Amino acid sequence: MRTNYCGEIDLSYIGRRVVLCGWVSSYRNINKIIFVNLRDCYGIIQITFSNIDVNLFKKAKKLRNEYCIQVSGIIKKRKKPNRNLLTGNVELSVSSLKIINKSDPVPINLEKENSEEIRIKYRYLELRKKNMLKNLFKRSEIINFTKDFMKSEKFMFIETPILTRSSKEGARDYIVPSRIHKSKFYALPQSPQLFKQILMISGVDRYYQIAKCFRDEDLRSDRQPEFTQIDIEMSFVNSKQVRSIMQKFIKHLWRKFKKYEFDSFPSITFNESMTLYGTDKPDLRNPLKLNNVSKFFNKEKIISKYNFEDEATIISIFVDDKHNNIKMCHMDKYKCLSKKFGVKEFFCIKLDSVILENEKYNKIFQFISKNSFTSMISKFNSKKYNLAFFCFDKKEIVYKFMGFFRKKIWKDLKIKSKNVWKPVWITDFPMFSINKDGKLCSVHHPFTSPKCLNDLYTTNPTDIISDSYDMVINGYEVGSGSSRIFKKKIQEKVFELIGVDEKQKNNQFNYLIEALKYGAPPHAGFAFGLDRLVMLIVKSKNIKDVIAFPKTTEAVCTMTDSPSKVSNKLLNDLSLKIG
Repeated sequence: MRTNYCGEIDLSYIGRRVVLCGWVSSYRNINKIIFVNLRDCYGIIQITFSNIDVNLFKKAKKLRNEYCIQVSGIIKKRKKPNRNLLTGNVELSVSSLKIINKSDPVPINLEKENSEEIRIKYRYLELRKKNMLKNLFKRSEIINFTKDFMKSEKFMFIETPILTRSSKEGARDYIVPSRIHKSKFYALPQSPQLFKQILMISGVDRYYQIAKCFRDEDLRSDRQPEFTQIDIEMSFVNSKQVRSIMQKFIKHLWRKFKKYEFDSFPSITFNESMTLYGTDKPDLRNPLKLNNVSKFFNKEKIISKYNFEDEATIISIFVDDKHNNIKMCHMDKYKCLSKKFGVKEFFCIKLDSVILENEKYNKIFQFISKNSFTSMISKFNSKKYNLAFFCFDKKEIVYKFMGFFRKKIWKDLKIKSKNVWKPVWITDFPMFSINKDGKLCSVHHPFTSPKCLNDLYTTNPTDIISDSYDMVINGYEVGSGSSRIFKKKIQEKVFELIGVDEKQKNNQFNYLIEALKYGAPPHAGFAFGLDRLVMLIVKSKNIKDVIAFPKTTEAVCTMTDSPSKVSNKLLNDLSLKIG
């Protein structure tokens, strides 16, 4: 039906006859000539209809936006080039027109941003946009690049089941009732975790998969209920070796698609990250750090005033506002922001000579002496700064707020960071934490190995460090991995600590425990979030821009109207099976 794509026509085609297919992107009738921008997935080209051919011109008058058409004619050089189009030096003088299909007036604006609900409801129209098609092309190229890279590193592509059984991996499962087996359900995989470990036990040395994963959890701009992982596992390796290959992959990926060379991949521990940045996903483009200045303050007065049950924590951020971007109105907003986080006290101070001469006028000096304040400024080399922010409260509240505030004030400072990429490895996560029910649970998943196996028997569980690692780029966690438990007794000890009883262990994990009996090798793995990688590479801020058919923030597909109710007949059938 066509000889070429719209976007590939250039000056070398002048004088040649071509046949093109696509959609009418814009239409202008100036009496003697009709100008149409014809669009396909590779670009846009201007096509023209002359009134010399009366029948053709009459037919062209019927064209409207989004009509699907086929045209043929001769390529000519444009008198006035359009620098906004890749094909802006040429145009097609149409000699034949076929209207393949008409279009109703479209319910969305293809030139502007639409609401999320509308974008997903009319996804087939939204995807006609240049930037959306570009994102899908880029995603496809990244997947092809990934396959080539993995092949070069001797990874074997293996698919794992979608219909499986529920396993304890953190989020809620999506479940599928079995028609054949009464009262039984499949679960959609949150990840291929146990299958890829069993592949290592099976003798596969290096596995990877472009894997679909499903997690029923709260959504946000970089999270979807179904998402895609570049899933990886390796035998007879340690965590450093895995990180080395994953780092190599990212370097090659950014070199290929961003023309960017990473200088280094620094590594910091989880505790260092939380202490310095208030988050385990720090954006290292932001130079601001948190400073624990508790020792300089009179904590007895603070505890007494704010009725703290235990010791208060005081964190500061010192800022050099060279361009005076932060105004007094910001200070009031920051104060209100701290209240939303439940912070007991938050101070904004200008660090100049006046501050020490008039300390009685500033509330902060209720809790710190002039000498201590001077010592603090000297300790943190704060003479080069002109603003300071102090937060008083319990440790967890202070770090949570100041981690958020660090990002907020960096944005307000308007520090330029275009085409700057700062990766960092976050290592040594706690192996366990206490959940909202007061029970011990795994921070990553219960198949993660501790750095020291003996710690499981000798150390307070919340103090045990796991051999786990996250890769963070510009504040986004792009991947996560760990060394795995490969000894049966160690795996059973972890289950015991997190409260997995014998019945639950046999019901959910019996196949893993059984497999670990038969010479399981040491192994470790990693999983990149493909959607997030693509999102970063195409410079989008929303994961929905790089997924063909995403869900809304409420986990709804407004195009297919899913999730939906099922028929009474199906419900009756399920009732008979479930009992």
